[in-house]
Amino acid sequence: MALYRNGRFVSLHGTYDERFRGVSGIVRLPDGDLWLHGADGLYRIAAADVGRWLKDGTAVPFERFNAQDGMRGHAPQLRPVPSLRRDRDGLLWYATTGSVGSIDPARIPRNRLAPPVEIVGVSAEGLRHAIPAGGSLALPQGTRNVQFDFTALSLSIPERVRLRYRLTGFERQWQEPVGRRQAYYTNLAPGRYRFEVTAANEDGLWNSGGAALEIVILPTFVQSVWFKLLLAALTLLLLYGSTRHGSAI
Repeated sequence: MALYRNGRFVSLHGTYDERFRGVSGIVRLPDGDLWLHGADGLYRIAAADVGRWLKDGTAVPFERFNAQDGMRGHAPQLRPVPSLRRDRDGLLWYATTGSVGSIDPARIPRNRLAPPVEIVGVSAEGLRHAIPAGGSLALPQGTRNVQFDFTALSLSIPERVRLRYRLTGFERQWQEPVGRRQAYYTNLAPGRYRFEVTAANEDGLWNSGGAALEIVILPTFVQSVWFKLLLAALTLLLLYGSTRHGSAI
């Protein structure tokens, strides 16, 4: 899908590099929401996001309905087209290669239960460590590589659960993995960290609490403050000795 304006085309792209392939039905609702019927399902794009795209061409967040919601078949590419129409009662009717169905934009069922989140494992330098019931997990001296395993439970549409994580003390921004339930960190320095993970259900409702685990990576002797103080003292002694030697000459 693209917009033709001022002599050029501007393609519509979604977040996560969604391309809206094979769109054969387009409906703009009176409230400004945009509905698309394409090869990968039925899309809803909120009016505010459509407005931003029309202004500067930014990628838009979207909501998708497909076989996981009960749709059968795919949007036809040749006929019949258009494959999406709105009736006088506000219902959207779509035609696929295998069926005809409808959806009421004003009465879409929503999941109001945020998925619970759990950190299920921690590995450091390839060795598995038990997660403490409370407090923090102390990792061995010299630890540099750590893996966190986590999961979230949703019984409605688990394939659409989104997770994000971050390791405070190492990063500030959330990371959102696609298709995995692990986080990997390498070259960590000694110190105290906090691993946080949270999840959202298929309707974008995030677990506000999430799960968290404090970890402490203990320093080796050469990484300790005492070793650094010893190096500083030796450096001062060497400077003092070289100064006395130069004065004697």
